[in-house]
Amino acid sequence: MRLGPSSFPRDPYGHLTNQAAHFCLGLGLSAVLWPLWGIPSALVIGALYGFLWEGLVQKWVLPWDSFEDSLHVTTGGAAIVSALSYDWPGLMVMLAVWAGLLAVGVWRRRS
Repeated sequence: MRLGPSSFPRDPYGHLTNQAAHFCLGLGLSAVLWPLWGIPSALVIGALYGFLWEGLVQKWVLPWDSFEDSLHVTTGGAAIVSALSYDWPGLMVMLAVWAGLLAVGVWRRRS
């Protein structure tokens, strides 16, 4: 089964769960690469995700959705990198940023 790109119009819950998955993807990959790359690992993971998956695989069919997905991957990576590099204050800042991104996305998709 292959999932095509979707921006989840009029589906706030779908958007929220989709972006939570993107956040977790960035978090996991950046946690693995943080010992090798340090703080830039979140940006590298976000850029590689945007280029490889959104660009080469999904062909940027929905450009805004591709940008938004890549941003959530990067934010997930930045959350773990902040926690590992700066302890709890950095993590709390990144979680607040992510909560804001999610709130805007969910609000835009309300019925």
